[in-house]
Amino acid sequence: MLFLFLWLLMSGSISLPRLNHFLAHLLLALLPISPILFGLFMVSFLKSYLVTLENLNAVNKNQEKYREEYGYTIEEWCRKKVKNV
Repeated sequence: MLFLFLWLLMSGSISLPRLNHFLAHLLLALLPISPILFGLFMVSFLKSYLVTLENLNAVNKNQEKYREEYGYTIEEWCRKKVKNV
């Protein structure tokens, strides 16, 4: 998002030579650490994805518990699952 904002500033919306020079140096300074930032983003994305999979597996393994907790009969639970698919 920061790169997009800086790129839009550099594209000509602000045509001050000193500001463009400063932004060019700022972008060049951010370039070496961008793989690290991208790696951190991917790790956090993977963690959230794995947590979601763990939650779905827990619900899938304990369907009978959740069915009883929410007060569904077996027929209602099966119809609800078929409608959601």
